[in-house]
Amino acid sequence: MEESFETYRPYLFSIAYRMLGSAMDAEDMVQETYIRSSATPKEPIRSLKAYLTTIISRLCMDQLDLARRKRELYVGPGYRSRSSRQRPPKQPIRKSM
Repeated sequence: MEESFETYRPYLFSIAYRMLGSAMDAEDMVQETYIRSSATPKEPIRSLKAYLTTIISRLCMDQLDLARRKRELYVGPGYRSRSSRQRPPKQPIRKSM
């Protein structure tokens, strides 16, 4: 039996979903894996499963790294740095008698 990309599609999706936590992002990574693997000659590949696993895991790690960098660089509406956050002044506690 000859291996094909479709044989491993559910396996690849499960890896991407566990890494990214989003079905939509996981499907995007599976599609990108398909594009990259179809552009590679099949002769030098000894294990298609290992090759596809390497591609999708690296794509997911790149995606996670990109998301982390976007969060670190975001300065938009509603963003306040830690130094600009001020606590409201403490109000004295009034005891009623």
